[in-house]
Amino acid sequence: MTLNFFRALVSVYLMFNCACASTPTSDLSDRAVAFRYQRVDGQIDTLGRHRGKIVLVSVFATWAEPALLEVPLFKRLQNRFGPEQFIIIQIAIDQEQEAVEVYAETFEVEHLVGWPLNLARFTGEKGPLGPVNVLPSSILLDTEGKVIRHLEGTWDPKILEETLVSLLAADRSSH
Repeated sequence: MTLNFFRALVSVYLMFNCACASTPTSDLSDRAVAFRYQRVDGQIDTLGRHRGKIVLVSVFATWAEPALLEVPLFKRLQNRFGPEQFIIIQIAIDQEQEAVEVYAETFEVEHLVGWPLNLARFTGEKGPLGPVNVLPSSILLDTEGKVIRHLEGTWDPKILEETLVSLLAADRSSH
């Protein structure tokens, strides 16, 4: 087998297994859409406000290096797909608000970063985004607010990009 064929096979395997292993319930989708968080600018926001867009929520901590490594990928994808179709919201679980503010300013993502209003309830089994056991963790919501993927760990850039292209194409074809 060639190396490219092997890589393609691994990508298909990962997409299939991650999608199957992480099929969330409608209860999780309802909790996610209702999730309220405080943005760095002090405003209270909800995920439900972004219905009509693909929403990627990344749960991170400023001290967790793998989460920091995803920032360039997130910025590139946000620029490619545009805020009209796709938005990334990063939810920090840091105890120090100042650390999150410095992070947002340093990476120039102030409009995309916030923290949960109730950290203890947020990270629990019944938290609005499901359990958060690994940093980073993320959920991907479709344009109707349905959770379609829950991932613990970092995204494979190619898989995330292909997933977004597929979701946006499907959304365009349904209108």
